Amino acid sequence: MMMAMFLWMGLTMIVAMLFTLAAVRSTSKRVPDFDPQPDTILAIDDDPEFLNITKLALEHQGYHVHAVTNPTDGIHYYERHRQSIGLVLLDYFMPQMNGDQVFAQLREVDPHVPVLLVTGASDRVTTGLLREAPCGYLPKPFRFEDLLVRVNDEIWPQPVAIR
Repeated sequence: MMMAMFLWMGLTMIVAMLFTLAAVRSTSKRVPDFDPQPDTILAIDDDPEFLNITKLALEHQGYHVHAVTNPTDGIHYYERHRQSIGLVLLDYFMPQMNGDQVFAQLREVDPHVPVLLVTGASDRVTTGLLREAPCGYLPKPFRFEDLLVRVNDEIWPQPVAIR
């Protein structure tokens, strides 16, 4: 019974994301043609379907996205490429380590690492990380329009013309 419920919830989320992605294609802001700031996004989440859809939506908007399901791989990637990363999308609940642990290791590399916590974890669970994360929290499930607005606002804080 529980497995069927999780499967149904997962399929529902994927279908909702696909419909949202179609809407995003026609209504959202895009990355400017000039590149004064890094526009690579590092996405760390243990859900490969979520990562694939998120990557597709953000790349359609002109961002470069490096997506990893293993937090350790994400930390190593950030160590090697932090100059080109404008934002880290970070899930909280992952099997290898939680968002607090990943964030702490990212901050060892760069104390000002820009992190947007993107998770279904409750506010109560994420309170500690939210006090430290410079970019805040976007609860799952969310509309991809909301994700794009948050990403654009973090990477391009000045107004961006819509193409």
